[in-house]
Amino acid sequence: MSQNEDFLLVYLHSMTFPNNEANAFDAVWTASALQEASVDTTFVMKSLLISRDEFLSYYYIPESQLKIVSLRPGWLPERFLAKRENYFADLVRTCLRFSPRIAFTRKQKILYMRDPKLLRYFGLLREKGGWLRNWFLIYESHDPLGHDPNVFLDQNPFENDPKIIRAASNFDLILTNSQALSTDIAAWTNDIIKPKVITLASPLERLKDPPSISFGKEIVLGYIGTIDKLRGVDILINTLRYLPANFRVRVVGRFRQEYGVDPNWLRDLSQEESIKGRLDLFLTDHITDVADEIDRCDILVQTASHDVHDSKYATPQKAFGYMVRGKPILVGDVPGHKELFEDGVNAILYELTPQSLAKKALLLEEDLELANSIAYGAWIQSKEYSFTRRAQDILNSLV
Repeated sequence: MSQNEDFLLVYLHSMTFPNNEANAFDAVWTASALQEASVDTTFVMKSLLISRDEFLSYYYIPESQLKIVSLRPGWLPERFLAKRENYFADLVRTCLRFSPRIAFTRKQKILYMRDPKLLRYFGLLREKGGWLRNWFLIYESHDPLGHDPNVFLDQNPFENDPKIIRAASNFDLILTNSQALSTDIAAWTNDIIKPKVITLASPLERLKDPPSISFGKEIVLGYIGTIDKLRGVDILINTLRYLPANFRVRVVGRFRQEYGVDPNWLRDLSQEESIKGRLDLFLTDHITDVADEIDRCDILVQTASHDVHDSKYATPQKAFGYMVRGKPILVGDVPGHKELFEDGVNAILYELTPQSLAKKALLLEEDLELANSIAYGAWIQSKEYSFTRRAQDILNSLV
């Protein structure tokens, strides 16, 4: 394809912003990195509730030149549009066809999306609309094209949904963040869809020098991110029952209420005698300085649960931040984590029980050489986890 300056890229995200979910941060950072790579990039969202400057500051990129567009006017309540099926996709379609800056450009136009509803809409639309054939379509998949693996389990999720395969086959590039998801989609579609794997990244500043790990009298196990049982945060907190008094647990992030889960589980757990006074819990919808929160901890924990999607396909962004900051990491032993972590090389794996996690934490306390070794291994590997690299991998795939 052309040089980066010859591209015009529209990155779609069907949420209202600001949004504190990890996928929203990744989307904004990826779009900004593409803009920094000299690609004319516009981030198009459903609606924006704050100013552009506030938006960029919220996502820690105040100097970014990324263009942003909100398709719902601020004065129009969403309830007037919400009942209309595919209203965001319809608004995008109108924008792409009739915005003068987009419609009349001579640049190669690229449409990038990650919502399975948009995949279905634009994939099937491409069969009808000649105007869309001039676009290069990219879909970034974080699940089996919108199907929940906890529902279909060992079955082919597309057996009763041939339209999603048709839609995806009309895209020029399908991306995933994990090899497992790429392999499964290819198998389920008989290689009609063969996604390319491009890993996530961290925007945090990487340590300039190799890490040097030492522990004081008190050792802090840390977790930064969404707080819920889906991600196995309860296992981390319960680990305090099996650790000596010099261990603490620090948990920082947004509490997510889960369907079918007691909403008071975190409050009740934090008040138990063996945990109370040793759990530093900071609930916030927006972390001011993520690197500082990581650096406050001695050992970071990449939690996990037995949820099929979380254990097999999820590639948690926080793990990349742990690595660039050069910390020893304890990692839940699930298939998805093994694409990123190797036991004894850049992390220590634990079984999904508090007892196992406690045992591995004590191992690092007792073996400082091992703690330094895995921290160094993670830091060395993190050289590949910048958004500059991620953006370039995406651009290299435009062939």
